[in-house]
Amino acid sequence: MKKQDDIREEETEKVQELLKKDFPDIKIETELIDGDNPLRGTL
Repeated sequence: MKKQDDIREEETEKVQELLKKDFPDIKIETELIDGDNPLRGTL
């Protein structure tokens, strides 16, 4: 069984790949805050 962090990391990578396709000019940053992994897109 996968750890929650591993699942979260995989999902984050999937989302990042999709965002890169749709918004190639956006720099995507991820941060771990209190166990969460919010995605922030910055121009």
